[in-house]
Amino acid sequence: LVGSEMCIRDRFVALFGCGDSESYCDTFCDGIGVLYEDLKDSGCTFLGNKVSTDGYSFSSSIAVVDGAFVGLPLDEVNESNKTAERIDAWTAEIKSKL
Repeated sequence: LVGSEMCIRDRFVALFGCGDSESYCDTFCDGIGVLYEDLKDSGCTFLGNKVSTDGYSFSSSIAVVDGAFVGLPLDEVNESNKTAERIDAWTAEIKSKL
C-alpha cells in the first residue's frame, strides 16, 4: 500500500460490504475489516465507521472493532428488508460529517 497511501492521505473513506450472516456467520463481512486494517494507518479519515452491531445476526467478524462495525455491512440474502433503512441511516451519518 505504499503507493496507495500517498493517494489516500487526507481523504475521506467510507467502507461498506455485502455478506451472508447465516451461511458465513463466523466471517460476516470480513472484507470491510480487511480494507480497514489496510487503510487505518494511511492518513485517511474514515466516515460511517461506527455502525452498531445491534440488529445483526452473526457470530464473528473482523469488521467489528471496539464493538462496532468499521463500515456498513449489508445482508441481501437474509436481511434485505433492513437494507434501505440501514443505507439511509449510514448515509445520513456520513453527510452530517461532511
